[in-house]
Amino acid sequence: MGDRGSEPVRFRERDDSEIDLLETLFEFQQSLLQMDTPELGAATLIAKRLVVAGCRLLHADGGTAGFLEGDEVDNQVGQDQRVVGVGVYHNDHWYSDPRSWNRDEGDPGRYLNSAQPIITANYPVSQTAEPEWKNAFQIGASVGVAIRGVADNALGFVQLHHHIGGDRFLPHEARLLQSMATMAAGAIENRRMIQKLNQSHQQSQELAARHVRHLEAERRRFSREIHDETGQVLIGLKLRLQLLARHLMPCQIVAGQVLSDLRDQVNGSTTRLKEFAKGLRPPTLDSLGLKAAVEQLVHQFRRSSGLIVKLDASVWPRTSEETQIAIYRIVQESLTNVGKHASAKQVTIRLRPEGSASESAGRPRTPVLWCLEIEDDGAGFQFDPLTPGLGIFGMYERAAMVGGQLHVESRCGWGTRIRMTWPPAEAHTPAEAQTPAEVQISASSKGNHSCTA
Repeated sequence: MGDRGSEPVRFRERDDSEIDLLETLFEFQQSLLQMDTPELGAATLIAKRLVVAGCRLLHADGGTAGFLEGDEVDNQVGQDQRVVGVGVYHNDHWYSDPRSWNRDEGDPGRYLNSAQPIITANYPVSQTAEPEWKNAFQIGASVGVAIRGVADNALGFVQLHHHIGGDRFLPHEARLLQSMATMAAGAIENRRMIQKLNQSHQQSQELAARHVRHLEAERRRFSREIHDETGQVLIGLKLRLQLLARHLMPCQIVAGQVLSDLRDQVNGSTTRLKEFAKGLRPPTLDSLGLKAAVEQLVHQFRRSSGLIVKLDASVWPRTSEETQIAIYRIVQESLTNVGKHASAKQVTIRLRPEGSASESAGRPRTPVLWCLEIEDDGAGFQFDPLTPGLGIFGMYERAAMVGGQLHVESRCGWGTRIRMTWPPAEAHTPAEAQTPAEVQISASSKGNHSCTA
C-alpha cells in the first residue's frame, strides 16, 4: 500500500522535471533567436549562454567553451588552427581565462575529433585535464562535445563539470548537451552568414558609390568638352557661313536661302548642344550651388511641361558636393518621370530639416535629418520592390552614397511621392563606412505598371 501511495508523487516529480527541462530548452532557444549582439561578439555570447543553460539543465557546477580561430570549412582543413576559450563558468560566476589550445591538444582536441560526446568520470587523473582547473575549481567529472555545423564541420566545443565527490554525467545527459550544442551551432552559422551577407552588401554599396562618382566625373568632362570644343566648332561654322553669305551676288537668291537655312540649323544645334551639356552637368551647380541649380531646373521644367511646380524650401542645407549632386539628380530624375509617365497637373518639391539635436556649448541646434520630397497628383503606378527600374534604382544608389534612405510611395489614382532622408554634414560618414541604405516601397500589388482609368 505504501508503495502504491508513493507512485503519484514520483510521477509528479518526473512531470515537474520534464517541464523544467522543456522550459530551459525553450528559454535557451529564445535567447539565441533574440540576440542583438554585433556579429563579431556573437559566437562568444552564444557559447556562454550554452554553458549556463547546460549547467542549469544538467545540474552541473560549471563549464567552459571555445572556438576555432577563423571559419573552418571542414575537419580536414586548418589543422594548425588554435582553439580559443571564452573563460570558465563556476558556481554562477564567469572567470576570465585567456586560454587557447592547438587543434588536437587537451580536452578540446578530444571533443573536436570525436563525433560522440565524451564523459570523463574521474577528471583529476585524466591525461588531458587542465591542471590549473582541476585544482582551482575542484573538478571531479566532466562531459564535453564538439559544436558542429550543418556540414558536420567543427566550430568549437563545450564542456561541463561536477565538483569532486559530486554526481557523474550519464549518457542521456551527454546526448542532451550534444543537442544543445547543435542548436548553438545553428545560431553561430546563421550569425556568420548574416555577417557575410552584410559585408557583401556593403561591398556592393561601395562599388555603386565609386561607379556614381566616376559617372559624375565623366559627365563633367563630357559637358566641358561639348561646351568648349564642339560648341566652338559650331560657332566657327556659323561665322564662316555668315562670311560666305557676304560674298554672294544679289542674284544668287537660292544660294542665299540655303546659307540662311544652314545658319538656322547651326543655331538650333548649338542651342540643343548647350541644353545637352547642361543636362550632363549643370554649370549652375558648380558655380552658384544647389539652391540656384534646383531653382533653374524647376524653372526649365515648368516651361517645357506646362505643369504647376511648387518649390517649398525656405532653408537649404550646407552639405558636401556629393550630397548636393545626389539631391539634384534625384529631383531631376523625379521630374523627368513625372513629365513622361504621371499625367499630373501639379508637382510639389519640399526640402526641410526634421527634428533637431539639443543645443550644446553655445552651438545652434542642428537637424537630426534632412528631408527631400517630390510629390505629384498624377495617375500613380503599381510597384514591384524587387524590380524598381533603372531610374529609381539610380536614386536609391545616390541616397545610399550619402548615408541616406529612399522611400517610394505610389498608388493608382493617388499620385507618387518620393522621399529621401539623410543625415546632416556633421553626422555624415563616408559611404564605405555606412550601413546599407534601404528602399521602402508602398505598393498596391506586384509589377511595375502604369495605372489606367
